[in-house]
Amino acid sequence: MNQITIRHLTVNDVLGAAEIRVDGWKKAYKGIIDDKHLDSLSIEEQAKKFEKLVGNDNFIVAIHDEKVVGFCRFIYDNSFSSDLDYVDCELSAIYVHPDLKGKGIGTKLFDYVLERFNSQNKNTMILWCLADNVDSIIFYKHMGGHIKESKQATIGNKNYEELGFVYNVKELCNKKTEKNIGRD
Repeated sequence: MNQITIRHLTVNDVLGAAEIRVDGWKKAYKGIIDDKHLDSLSIEEQAKKFEKLVGNDNFIVAIHDEKVVGFCRFIYDNSFSSDLDYVDCELSAIYVHPDLKGKGIGTKLFDYVLERFNSQNKNTMILWCLADNVDSIIFYKHMGGHIKESKQATIGNKNYEELGFVYNVKELCNKKTEKNIGRD
């Protein structure tokens, strides 16, 4: 999927992003998160939440053939992990259409966010992942993350362990630049 465009969320992208979020949860978290909670997820409700985020600088979508194939949300500060004073930015959500995983979409979204953080002189990024989400853990490690934190997250009425993957923004950006120079 070479022809992926990364851009900010628009009104026309809301439904596609909501479908990816809900369908992604139902497939990725089957057997991990309580079925009752997964069954309660609604594309329409998610779309209403995403409509409020149109125009936000920190909500991007991956587009292929004029369709949303993935999306990402990120935070330029440490508002969700304030007890971790060494973290100065967060990748708070990254989703790829469940049928398109493994095609480089997640990597393009991740790299885009990493470059944005680097351009803002951010140093340490965190990304939280459910401890039982093995496929995502493999991807986050592949992208250069190291598990350094854990916490409890309440989803529905149950608690789940989340792992905090920490990334050195500048180091990863330098490695990607060196790798690209080597291709010339």
